[in-house]
Amino acid sequence: YLMHYLRSLNGWFGEDEWSKYPIAKTSMALLQDFHHSPAVLDYPPNLIAIACINLTLQIYGVVVPLMDECDQSPWFN
Repeated sequence: YLMHYLRSLNGWFGEDEWSKYPIAKTSMALLQDFHHSPAVLDYPPNLIAIACINLTLQIYGVVVPLMDECDQSPWFN
């Protein structure tokens, strides 16, 4: 799931913006670290992938393009 979501996000960002932050690398590192916990079995894999990406975006302060601050709907479905 993570790779598919990252590919989708890559298309939303410009090449300069995407290469400025290690979004994919950090998301993968978070996913790998989470697999050291038995709690990984308690959640569906798609939600774990989204959580890793969301945390990465928050860490770097990156805003997903085309998302308005007043829009309360999540960028993922």
